[in-house]
Order: sequence, then structure tokens, then C-alpha cells
Amino acid sequence: MYCQYKIFGTFELGETRCIYRAINSQTNQMVILKRETFLKGNEGVPCSVIREISFLKEMEHTNIVKLLDVVNKERSVYLVMEYMDLNLRKYMMDTSPDIMKKPRIIKNFLHQILEGLAYCHSNKILHRGLKPESLLLDHGNQSIVKIADFGTARSIFVPARRHTEGRKVLIFQLLLSSLLLILTLDS
Repeated sequence: MYCQYKIFGTFELGETRCIYRAINSQTNQMVILKRETFLKGNEGVPCSVIREISFLKEMEHTNIVKLLDVVNKERSVYLVMEYMDLNLRKYMMDTSPDIMKKPRIIKNFLHQILEGLAYCHSNKILHRGLKPESLLLDHGNQSIVKIADFGTARSIFVPARRHTEGRKVLIFQLLLSSLLLILTLDS
């Protein structure tokens, strides 16, 4: 693990999760390492980590962070993701505190977030944990926004009953779910 990726900075530290900046020594590519540590060693990999890995592996979209590799080491799993400069919270607080005076940037960010959510929903995935910390920015590359942190995400499988118009019910429920997610962005 440490032969291939060289850590050179820290984004976030927590009890069970750490996020590092690193370089893949084989390709010289900058990456993000998200380390998930298991506090209870005998229970195995937490379901939230398995869920995040499976969702990220099946999704490929401009506004969804790319999972490049998964490395298992003792009581930790490292998710290797494409490099992003910062999260939306850090951008709003530190980099651009006057963002509210820039409606063009807000519209651009919101458009990208909604594009990513539409892709998730078209693949029957609800993120359920959308917050500024889970929205990553590549500030150097025309401010690209990518959705990350799929640990609390869920698959949407709505059983269609024969006595209902299945497609209309599914579309209505997807639209309702999308609306609820958009409303959580406002609060």
C-alpha cells in the first residue's frame, strides 16, 4: 500500500475515517486516499464501506467522483479516488466567502450537482447524505463539482404492482425523491 501511494497531506481526520492527499508512485497521478478503519476487528468491513465501493464502481459520470482502486490493509480499507482540490464547505468558508455575490457560480455549481443527482437517480441510487462536505471541487479545472461519500446511499427498487400504472408510479416517486433532495440543499 505505502509503496504505491505516497501521502503528502491531510484533508480530514476522524475517529474511523481519514482523507489524505497522495501520489501514485507508479503513475505520478495525484489521488485522494479515504481510509476507513474498523474499530471492531471481528465484524469485518462495515456495510457502509461496501455500499460506497459498489456504488462508485458502477457509476461513471462527470459529476460523480471516480473510484480508481480499493486497497485492503489489516483493519482498514483505502478507497483511492481521483484528486479533487477541496470540498464545497471549504470553498465557501475559506476560498470564496463572498460566493453569495456570484450567482453565475452558484448556478453553475447547482447545475452540476443536479446533473450528478439525475445520473444517480437514473441508476436508481439515492445519495441520502448530500452536504457541502460531500461535494468535491476541482477548482483549477473550471470549477467542476463532483458528488462523493456514498456510504449512506441506497438503491431504489420500487415494486410495481399490476393494478397500478407502474411506470407512472416509479417516475412520480423518483421526482418526489429528487425534490426532497433539492429541498435539503436549501436547508
